[in-house]
Amino acid sequence: MRTIDKYLSTRAEAREIADAYSLRYWIAEVSRRTGELLLERGDAERARECFAEALEIAGRQGARILQLRAAMSIARQEEARGDKAAARDAVAPVLASFPKDADFVDIRRARDLAHTLGAAR
Repeated sequence: MRTIDKYLSTRAEAREIADAYSLRYWIAEVSRRTGELLLERGDAERARECFAEALEIAGRQGARILQLRAAMSIARQEEARGDKAAARDAVAPVLASFPKDADFVDIRRARDLAHTLGAAR
């Protein structure tokens, strides 16, 4: 079994473990990474669904860094499809929710992506 297929088959197990050990915070990241693997496998529609799920879960939990990661995954997918406006719209509002002086790796990556997409910030 290929690594991607093996990971995808254990996604439900990862959710059960997160529930059992009160690690629900990471469900958004599990969804996002699942989307990345689906995208790598060529399943863009299911990947888009996972990214949207990750964005929604992280937003509901107030997990802003995980929300930013999900927004960046959406933005990269939209950029790859040639839709820079949708890519900007995905990442810019989440990035804007952070203080201008915030300096984490994910924030720097998001700023670089936003700059590439022509978004202000």
